[in-house]
Amino acid sequence: MVHNARWMKIWVVVLITVPIVLASTVVLPQGKGKGESNEPPGWQKGEKKGWESAVPSGIEKKDGWMPPGLSKEGRAEWKNGRPPGWSRGEKEGWKGADMPPGLAKKSGELPPGLAKITPPGWEKWNDEKKKRWEKKLGEEKEKVRGRAKGLRGFSDEDLDSAIGSVEAAARKGVPIRHARRLVEKAMDRGIKGRGLETATKALAYGVGKEVDFDQLGKFVGEKLDEGLRDDELSIEIYKEIARRHQERLRAKKAIRQQKQKGKGK
Repeated sequence: MVHNARWMKIWVVVLITVPIVLASTVVLPQGKGKGESNEPPGWQKGEKKGWESAVPSGIEKKDGWMPPGLSKEGRAEWKNGRPPGWSRGEKEGWKGADMPPGLAKKSGELPPGLAKITPPGWEKWNDEKKKRWEKKLGEEKEKVRGRAKGLRGFSDEDLDSAIGSVEAAARKGVPIRHARRLVEKAMDRGIKGRGLETATKALAYGVGKEVDFDQLGKFVGEKLDEGLRDDELSIEIYKEIARRHQERLRAKKAIRQQKQKGKGK
């Protein structure tokens, strides 16, 4: 009897313990432990090796998405997830312009600071190439003036902002015709003022990232046709540039790895 009682106690313990163990194995994977997140292991400790940008895809900052690779000043210009226009922030890079860079003076003259900004590689251009660029910029700005005449409710201030946006983007390195086309497409859809500034500044984010501006222009046109406007449009431009740049980086990395494998054989 004693022997049977002992075995009965053992079976009772087993019958109680097994369900508890099984329940814990099922419940634990369903949730995240305290302090867990979607970040990769080691991210909080600064182990960011392998990421191709300052912010890995899928991880957004608490104050909203922000384009990777921005300078400290550029990051400071983003306010509550909103992209900056040319007149936002501390005007870093405009070298003391005496008015918002996105607005050209009615006299047609640029602020001294803005006039000093030149496209990347300018110092290597010969005088003839510089004159061609300046002539082209003047011609494209006149096209914007002509387009504005056919728009209702487009004020002189709106025109100044449109022309200033073309010039600001061009001086940052955006091909002039692409800056002008974006501004005209946006103007036709009723976008003006800050909406033009944020969109052209977003376009300038692609300079130096080996972005095909013809393809990017088609993308922007599609988004305008979909009804995107102002900040929503500008953020989509930033995201598309970041996506294309990351794809190019990954493609280059794959090519390097293939070359290394070929050398190792």
